[in-house]
This record gives sequence, C-alpha cells and structure tokens, in this order.
Amino acid sequence: MYKDTWIHLINVADVYKAEIVESILREANIPFQRKYAGTDGYLKLVTGGTLNNIELYVPDIFYDDAINLVSVSYEEDNSGDETYQQDKSYLSGIILIAIAFSILYGLFMVIADQ
Repeated sequence: MYKDTWIHLINVADVYKAEIVESILREANIPFQRKYAGTDGYLKLVTGGTLNNIELYVPDIFYDDAINLVSVSYEEDNSGDETYQQDKSYLSGIILIAIAFSILYGLFMVIADQ
C-alpha cells in the first residue's frame, strides 16, 4: 500500500459511475480507494447500491495525472443532477417506508401470536 497522503479526487453519484472512473484510473496504473459515506458501505454489501455519493481518492503523487484523466475522459452532463438527486431522495423515502411497514407487520404478527 502507498504511504503517501491520499487526496480526494471526485464524488460520483452511483456505483456504475465509480466503476467508470476506476477503470480509467486502473488503465493508467493509478491506485485508488473507494469510500462510502456513513453506513452506505454496509448497504452496498446487502443491496448492491448506495444512497449517497461515492468518494474516490488517489495518492497525492498521482493526483495531477488522475485529475487530468478524469476531467478529459469522464465528463458528465450536470443538467440532470438535480432531477437525479430528487429521484434518489424519493427512492430513499420509499425504501424507509417499506422497512417501517415490514417492522410493524413483524411486531403485529408477534403480538397476534401471543
């Protein structure tokens, strides 16, 4: 592992965009680390997705090369970002409601069996 200081390179909205950036870095032999905010690392293991952005880091000695590669190779249209964030927020709400109903149903079944 590198003993250098790791520097934040980019935030991406989902796993698929993270994999695109990672493939660009991998092709250039630039090491990287993926970090999830909060409990999203566990959520990724269970569901395969996250609710928050994914952060990518590179060692400081590779930062200039990495930022040049990413800015040239990975340009996204930011016009849909607000819509995407609203959709993601809506989906998060639906998931939380479904979990709450599942818990309430389970409690009801336990109480009903007694």
